[in-house]
Amino acid sequence: MKRIFLAAALCTALTTMFILPTTIFAENFENFSCFSGTYNIFSYDKKSPVIMSFIVDGLIVEENKKKMEKAVSFHCEGIQYNMGPKREGLTYCTLKDPDGDLRFLSETPTGETKTGKILGGTGKWKGATGTYNGSYVITGTPLKAGTFQRCGLIKGTYKLAK
Repeated sequence: MKRIFLAAALCTALTTMFILPTTIFAENFENFSCFSGTYNIFSYDKKSPVIMSFIVDGLIVEENKKKMEKAVSFHCEGIQYNMGPKREGLTYCTLKDPDGDLRFLSETPTGETKTGKILGGTGKWKGATGTYNGSYVITGTPLKAGTFQRCGLIKGTYKLAK
């Protein structure tokens, strides 16, 4: 009987020490971001669809109001086909937390919304996974040609590896 009890206690201890810490349950998030960017159109006539590349830089303000003074910076580069509701493309982003950890994302724009994946990162984001959806809530009037400014909402779920 003592052996069964000891074996059960050992299994519980090993599970607690080695298995549970490697998985953190998925967490929901909701963020607000603003960004500005430049674009380059490389369609060659007015009859063909718009094909363009773009680069954006911006800030994400975390949902937690205590973190508002510590926004996350990001840089994205992508390519897009068409504009407005028929828009599609692919974007890759790097985000940098205030503590220096990086997140790597991929985004697929569709019309005025986007879907994205967390591809991992460094530090606490190493091995992280997740998905999110975004929508644009306001667009600025460009001050010069070839630029744009937007703000949007991002909602999703992520899971840290450890």
